[in-house]
Amino acid sequence: MESKLAIWSFVLSLIGIVNYFSFYFMFSTPIFSVPSIILGIVGLRKIKKYNLEGKGIAVAGIIISSLIMIFYAWFIYSFWGMDF
Repeated sequence: MESKLAIWSFVLSLIGIVNYFSFYFMFSTPIFSVPSIILGIVGLRKIKKYNLEGKGIAVAGIIISSLIMIFYAWFIYSFWGMDF
């Protein structure tokens, strides 16, 4: 049986990609990427504990969401600079 948390992590990471490349919804990217990272980590722990499948999907969700958040932070930094 595959971990539902791992699947949701991957799905939310894909939604985060779509939001990042959509100018109108770009600022909602962390709303999907941060929970995706959390669900992926929790999913990996449950996969190990209960011997479930879906490790690759959980890792992919974590990696994709982490990269999107790095690009998002870089965009915000380069757009507004250090004038906080």
